[in-house]
Amino acid sequence: MKLDKATALGELKDGVWILNNAPLFKVNLAKYEDCKIRCIVERVKNSRSQRQNNWYWHVLTIISRDQGNTPEELHDIFSSLFLKTKRVWRAGNVTTLKSTTQLTKGEFVEYMENIRAEVAELGIEIPDPDQLYDLY
Repeated sequence: MKLDKATALGELKDGVWILNNAPLFKVNLAKYEDCKIRCIVERVKNSRSQRQNNWYWHVLTIISRDQGNTPEELHDIFSSLFLKTKRVWRAGNVTTLKSTTQLTKGEFVEYMENIRAEVAELGIEIPDPDQLYDLY
């Protein structure tokens, strides 16, 4: 099998990399042919939680019921409105969209506040995440 990309999570303690599941990673690496590789170590960002993700899609469903767009369409719309990033390409500016999966917890809170403000103008009230989880 051609090696494309293998990812392993773990911790760095006293200069030693401790893999979360070293035996599984070793089995996965054994599937690949001999080749040159590059190892890149990067800090794991404090990305949005599963709870935030669940709340996000619940919010999109609430808005969908009111506006008629699917949650997936609303995801694209709000990403286009609030996650634009300017990049330089060949001496010009290009607009790209940051993925919601790349947002830190703090960035995700800001993104959701932008959505709440946007739909408040339409009379749509979005519950706090804690209110949602109090229902269950």
